[in-house]
Amino acid sequence: MADPLIGKGLPSPEALEAYIRRVRTGGLEPLLRERVCAADSGSAQGLMVLRAILVLAPWLQEASLHGLLATCVPEVGPRPFAAPAAAETYASLRAKVAPDMASTGFKGILAHQMEDLAQRLDLGLALVPLLQVVCEALPVDLYWNQRAIRRLEGPIPPASGDSVRVLCEGGLVEVLNHFGALLRRGEPILDLLVEGASRKLLEASRELQGRTSWIFLYLATLPGAGQAQWLQAAALVNLFPSEDWPSLDTVPGVASAEDLLDAILDAEPGKARVLGRQVLASSEPASLLPLLAEAAAASDPVNDNGHRLLATAALAELLPLLGVPAQAWAVYALAISLATTQTGGERVLMGRKAWLC
Repeated sequence: MADPLIGKGLPSPEALEAYIRRVRTGGLEPLLRERVCAADSGSAQGLMVLRAILVLAPWLQEASLHGLLATCVPEVGPRPFAAPAAAETYASLRAKVAPDMASTGFKGILAHQMEDLAQRLDLGLALVPLLQVVCEALPVDLYWNQRAIRRLEGPIPPASGDSVRVLCEGGLVEVLNHFGALLRRGEPILDLLVEGASRKLLEASRELQGRTSWIFLYLATLPGAGQAQWLQAAALVNLFPSEDWPSLDTVPGVASAEDLLDAILDAEPGKARVLGRQVLASSEPASLLPLLAEAAAASDPVNDNGHRLLATAALAELLPLLGVPAQAWAVYALAISLATTQTGGERVLMGRKAWLC
């Protein structure tokens, strides 16, 4: 079934005009509520992209926001969801799927994001049936969970060495033992996981950028999660290959955020690697989130199933939870990823122009 939230062709001028007219006369939220309530289980990825746009809305220019929404949310007729199963809630579904790492944690990520989307649009339990259908349709993978649980029992082993190097370069057993010990001693590990994920993203080929940036989505689900899920996250970071050891050392020269944005939009990752380190030498990492949001919004989500938007929204969730060094790694890695994966944005540009007319 075609995804009603991400169409494959260019939107018609009539569709763009209809979106803009509805938003300007009736407001954005009622329109989005109607569209979300028209979705079915085949629209899960589209709903995730829609939610990512809403997460990034505070950092997007108005035309960018509506350029994205006008092209990602075409006209569809409302179709109310069925009532959720008795006593089923987002929390109970999250608890069920938390141990399951099928499709690299897709179920847990979807549960986290659909609860958030429902809260943003005041939909109550309306997305629970969609979650049930999607989660039941996917296979079950408890391998990492079962291995993680074993590391949370018995005497606490020592954890020596550079934790990020262990995470990036160690074997799975070493990673689970090391991070299991850290967790059981009550030591925070989110910054370590984010730095490791950022290093992996910096090393990823263009073809693996979307899959590797997916780690950020899983990390964004961790606050409030059980220890086993944190170990599953460590295993997920470790899964991706490491060959080099990227650096954040400053390089000579001065650059502005606008210089970095131009390099991203021009699809020049090599140049962005230099400019990104120059910008971070004089800027707080969190201050670059508007730049990253605009860069992510410049490519058409159809071209990459929305991975750029999804990763940037996950970073927006993570940044307030991180120390400055981990923030810098994440912002830098995402900037390089956005430059590496920059594609055309004709559909979004059409939406921007329609909004500004």
